[in-house]
Amino acid sequence: MIPDFGVEPYTDDSARIADKHDHAVVGLSPWNGYFSTRMVTALIEWAAQNFDTIDVVIPGYESAYTLIAAGTEPQHAVRQARRAVKKLRAPARRALREVGLGGSHLHTTTTLYTRSRYVVLRREASDGYRHDPALRGVCQDLARTAIEQAGGDDPS
Repeated sequence: MIPDFGVEPYTDDSARIADKHDHAVVGLSPWNGYFSTRMVTALIEWAAQNFDTIDVVIPGYESAYTLIAAGTEPQHAVRQARRAVKKLRAPARRALREVGLGGSHLHTTTTLYTRSRYVVLRREASDGYRHDPALRGVCQDLARTAIEQAGGDDPS
């Protein structure tokens, strides 16, 4: 049985978009133990059943910066990040295949930078971060948590 995951929109506009069930983006973190193979599979199956289309995003090489911020030596951080991202990529690919979607629905944050729409949205998010103290606080809290989790046991 697939768990019933919730959708928590950040704004009223986000809520209107979510209510349409057109598209979901499943973001996965290599430094969060929540994203086991079983959970990745369950999230993707749930999203595929509840949205018209889905995309899965995993970190790219940038995930090494989180480890470096947590105190890991840069060379080790890069190797550790590669291993951790591979551990997310494999179950995500498998789950996407199982729900009838191909690899074109799996993205890394690195490859998203090649898409002009992502670059525009990223710029808007950066502007929001600079000008909205509430958003900035949420982002800082999430970053702090990510660094704390990355600084724990080696996830690979």
